[in-house]
Amino acid sequence: MPHEAEQRQRGRRHRAAAQVVVGETWSLLWDSNGNVQDIQDGGTAYAVNAGGLITGERSDIVGRASVWRDTAFQSELPYPDGVTGVFELFVVGNDDSLFSHAYSHGPLRWTCA
Repeated sequence: MPHEAEQRQRGRRHRAAAQVVVGETWSLLWDSNGNVQDIQDGGTAYAVNAGGLITGERSDIVGRASVWRDTAFQSELPYPDGVTGVFELFVVGNDDSLFSHAYSHGPLRWTCA
């Protein structure tokens, strides 16, 4: 019998990004042992690095850019003055650098400590 999270994921559009599977209403993380965990507080994940830092939005559809470590929510990201939103956080480096693009500002970079 499939794991409960696998049953919920069936029939929904999703895309894989390393160990993260993105659904329309929630994201899941597969660990190295094959265990499936929900991302804390839901949201939409876009990328994960080797250290387990996950980037995404803290909402089902459109939300504030955010980060999780493994599945634990860490923070919503601060925006520079004048920036009201960013495109999806597509890149997370293994040095915990995050990259995105603001609508009217251009490229953005954050570094997580």
